[in-house]
Amino acid sequence: GEVKARIYNIVGNQLKEINNLPKTRGYNEYVWNGQDSSGREVGNDVYYLVLMAKDSEGKWVKARTKMLRLR
Repeated sequence: GEVKARIYNIVGNQLKEINNLPKTRGYNEYVWNGQDSSGREVGNDVYYLVLMAKDSEGKWVKARTKMLRLR
């Protein structure tokens, strides 16, 4: 199924959507470059990651976590 991620700032504005993430079982890794969808670097702050995958019935399953960006 489809796998994607969205990154939001602390007030809930979507900064970036990352599509076509790896779909293999087990451990997968993606390194965010710290840029928003316009290519601008974001500042040091707390961000929210929402990882989404379609299940066998085509419904989106979501997982959320916080990220801290320090540079």
